[in-house]
Amino acid sequence: MKNEIIYFGIFDTLKNPHGLKVSPACCNKMEYVAETLIAAGYSCKILSIAQPNPCVKFGFIPTINCKLNNQIDVKILSTIGGNGLFWKILRTLWGKIALLFFLLFKLRKGYAIALYHTPMHLEVFCLIKLLFRHKLILETEEIYNSVSSMLFTHRWLERYIFKLADGFIFPTELLNDTINTKSKPYTIIYGNYHIPEIVSKKCIDKTHVVYSGTFNPRKGGAMAAISSAEYLGENYHLHVTGWGRENEISDVKELIKQTSLKTKCEITFDGFVDDNVFFSYLQRFHIGINSQNPNDILSSACFPSKILVYMGNGLSVVSSKTEAIERSKLADSIIQYDEQCGQSIADAIKKISVVNNNRKVVNNLHLKCINEIRSLFIDA
Repeated sequence: MKNEIIYFGIFDTLKNPHGLKVSPACCNKMEYVAETLIAAGYSCKILSIAQPNPCVKFGFIPTINCKLNNQIDVKILSTIGGNGLFWKILRTLWGKIALLFFLLFKLRKGYAIALYHTPMHLEVFCLIKLLFRHKLILETEEIYNSVSSMLFTHRWLERYIFKLADGFIFPTELLNDTINTKSKPYTIIYGNYHIPEIVSKKCIDKTHVVYSGTFNPRKGGAMAAISSAEYLGENYHLHVTGWGRENEISDVKELIKQTSLKTKCEITFDGFVDDNVFFSYLQRFHIGINSQNPNDILSSACFPSKILVYMGNGLSVVSSKTEAIERSKLADSIIQYDEQCGQSIADAIKKISVVNNNRKVVNNLHLKCINEIRSLFIDA
């Protein structure tokens, strides 16, 4: 068994202290996978190919070495900051050169590569795979061809790296069916299976329900969750927390105000809850709502990370029905509703039991994940 793994992706450590353009969801998933690799008996080093936020950094930015924790080192490759087309082209070229140099001269024989799939620098990873035959495990969260306009070369490279990969990490069974047509070794990781310590007691006066997420009206989740309160009685209390633009926040507050006039269910706008207290905030409640629009293309193919956050903090979960959720190993632990409307969501809330073993369910997934990811790098 090759015990050393280099894990590539667009990553920065907690709270993005280096001013890089990163996705918090991507960083959270990468952090979990890296820690799971350690638990599975591997050594893991994260190599980030993240680019700087041009508004924060300008000029040449040297390689940054830092730590995720005592066992996982992080190296952020050198890059170039700056606004405008010239700096963007220069940054892209330099990124490819810096990555190629590292892979050619720093990546020792015997290392396996785990790559969090991104359209960036695919030609470099394909070249290195062809030249040196390092074991390549591709962590694929989505097919970029299907959700964004790409150049023909990028489309071809994405299809080609799927062929070159020795194994896969997928977020849903749907993606495995679509991509892994050759039945290569794979594992499914829905998200971060971290189980927080219980630090808050449940509210006992009513059944407390929470919606946490974006206020973006295109996603539709916040508005749908708030509208459910119209069909809930005085023994329920709905909490709304999340983020959005000023006009989106104003719209949410206005809908809460109007809905409160039609129902005995109490509705509270809690605004944005900081990460430092978010788990203790959630743990007071009984039911979490995942009301993302099931007709959205991405929603139907992705497993919502907030479901794992709710379950890990001991909440029962009500969710819109999607194929990704229905086919998951968590389907039996989630009450799903059919129509994206307040009445349907409220009916699902009324059905649910606030007593659950969801923390144990998620922990069992974590233990299974350790074994599967250990086998993945052996069998691929």
